[in-house]
Amino acid sequence: MLNSFHKILWFLMLAVVFCSISFAQDARETSNESSELPVRLNYQTQYFEGGEDILFDNGPLVNLPGGGAGGADASVLQSTSLLMTTIGFGHQQNLFNYMVDDFEATASWSVDSIKFYAYQTGSTTTSTITGIYLQIWNGPPNAGGTVVWGDTVTNRLAATRWSGIYRVTETTLTATNRPIFEVVANVAGLNLSAGTYWLEWGMTGSLASGPWAPPITIAGQNTTGNGLQRLSGVYNPANDGGSLTQQGLPFIVHGTSGAPTGPGPATNPSPANGATNVPITASQATWTNPAGATSNEFYFGTAPGSLTLLQSGSLATSFNIPPGTLQYASTYYWRVNEIDGSGTTIGPIWSFTTEQNPLLVQDTLDVYPQNLDYWTGTSNTTAKTDVSEVRTLRPELGWMVFDVSAIPASATILSSSFNAYVNANNWPWWSVTPMGAVNPITADAATIYAQADANTATGVAYVFSNEGGTLPLGWINRPMGNTANPDLQAALSQGWFAVGVVDRDVDTYFINFDGWNQPNKPYLTVVYEYIIPVELTSFTAAAVNDKVTLNWSTATETNNQGFFVERSNGNEFASVGFVDGKGTTTEVQNYSFTDAGIAAGSYTYRLKQVDFDGTFEYSSTIEVEVLAPREFALNQNFPNPFNPSTMISFSLLVDAKVSLKVFDILGQEVMTIVNNNLSAGAHEYTFDASNFNSGVYFYRIEATGVDGQNFTSVKKMILTK
Repeated sequence: MLNSFHKILWFLMLAVVFCSISFAQDARETSNESSELPVRLNYQTQYFEGGEDILFDNGPLVNLPGGGAGGADASVLQSTSLLMTTIGFGHQQNLFNYMVDDFEATASWSVDSIKFYAYQTGSTTTSTITGIYLQIWNGPPNAGGTVVWGDTVTNRLAATRWSGIYRVTETTLTATNRPIFEVVANVAGLNLSAGTYWLEWGMTGSLASGPWAPPITIAGQNTTGNGLQRLSGVYNPANDGGSLTQQGLPFIVHGTSGAPTGPGPATNPSPANGATNVPITASQATWTNPAGATSNEFYFGTAPGSLTLLQSGSLATSFNIPPGTLQYASTYYWRVNEIDGSGTTIGPIWSFTTEQNPLLVQDTLDVYPQNLDYWTGTSNTTAKTDVSEVRTLRPELGWMVFDVSAIPASATILSSSFNAYVNANNWPWWSVTPMGAVNPITADAATIYAQADANTATGVAYVFSNEGGTLPLGWINRPMGNTANPDLQAALSQGWFAVGVVDRDVDTYFINFDGWNQPNKPYLTVVYEYIIPVELTSFTAAAVNDKVTLNWSTATETNNQGFFVERSNGNEFASVGFVDGKGTTTEVQNYSFTDAGIAAGSYTYRLKQVDFDGTFEYSSTIEVEVLAPREFALNQNFPNPFNPSTMISFSLLVDAKVSLKVFDILGQEVMTIVNNNLSAGAHEYTFDASNFNSGVYFYRIEATGVDGQNFTSVKKMILTK
């Protein structure tokens, strides 16, 4: 039980930091840190500065230059925009945890030092790193490599200092508890021939937390390399815990290079190095070869440290990019190695970034409870005690359900915040909690209470707040963290999202909020983005005789394979045709489909729009009435003149015995098309004249209705070959 004494004691204990050894530091486990409402950041990936003694730079760490506390650079975990959660990887040498990543020596190298990066949570900007232990492999350590230099027991620390960078998350941009340190390993006397090598390193520090290795950080990219993490002797991909994508580790190799081999590097890359807004339809990468080159190799990939060889064996000047390879808003890296009789020149790594998806829309929406009982309310363990107001004085707790049906089900939630009006409180320590699949509108009191009360802890609750005293009455806003955004995203398909509201004390402390039928309804502010789907702007149908013509238009299309046209006459819908779509386009597209030979009656049509990945959605339905003929009639064939076939149509007022024959210019019968009993309505038949000579022909109908009516008609048609 918490009381006033405990709350006073809590303030005295704020300076105490609790840390534990872990394999990876996860943003979800640090959500109780002070945070700010996440915003869409203007990221700018900043690469480390080069120098004459830099032989290799494995990748950037800063993606928000000057955006950290006090104007320092920030390495921002893209926790909201890319759902990443790993702030840093554990590489505690004393626990036998290590990081592994590769580099390529482009010639004979004399290496004097290698710079790494690490932090210990809770440190100041005075480095707390006490050791670095390093060994080098001539191949992947988990795939046949052998150690060619170093070991994991010799401390090779030469220097360490603050790098001027803070490691933060998108909800803690100005945090200062993770200053990143440069850690320089002394490897004087290390000589490497040209080839690919793998570094394996671990560190020690003076604090209990970590040391942690921050991964390569690139704006808008969740895969940054092919790093490994060694835990208990086992090498596994260094995957982010949220996006489950592999990461690279930043390091810089310093030294001098021997004389290069090969004919020299390729030049004049297209797309140009650093190009942006490259269309995803780009079909080629091209370059200029140096004089004397006899062959070359083309490498391509999404991470500079893990390019894939795609073309070799000839002297090429281009590579054809397969359709569908390039995705929107993605950075790609490529390199051309040039070869002659003296050896290979390892080319520079070039990059380009593709265009943003023109159909990507970002929006902000406030979502509210519906104006119905129990969309907000209060409960104890045995009964629901209020249909609207949200109270938390034990033994009561509250809940809120928000109508999220206006947010597209395909949307990605970028951020969410809780907004509610405090109408009474007493020094609350309270939480907004996940309700999972529990729907408080229909669930019983015991189920609601158990779910809300079980998820109040830091690291679990969407909002975990220890107020410093009694709050002034009025509106409050709290950003929602932990799993709030993915949980909300998963709830979009059901149209509602529920949260519990709980004061964690069990005595006189509480916080109460207005509900759906009080003056100030609670709401969530949701920032989300989505791809505009196929946007149908019109859908019409018109019946002429026995034909129904459907017309529709789209304003935009994304990945649209096409439309199945489906028809129902009161039973299940059945497909009657398919019309190809236009893929992805922002231009207006018009479509038409004719459903012919339809008997009189009422029909309902709809479109089933299908994407190339198999997903689909239905349009609204449209009804049309096909009227029964009001007379016997023989229509002019179409087309006319024709070659070699034409369509002959007629209508019957009543059921009738029908004879439809074709005659030549001399009056001789050349074909009987129909000689049968037919039902009232419209009919059409194809006359195929492939075996007839050009000339004038006549077709005649004779119909005897079941009511005794007789109908005869003759029309002329011309066959032109």
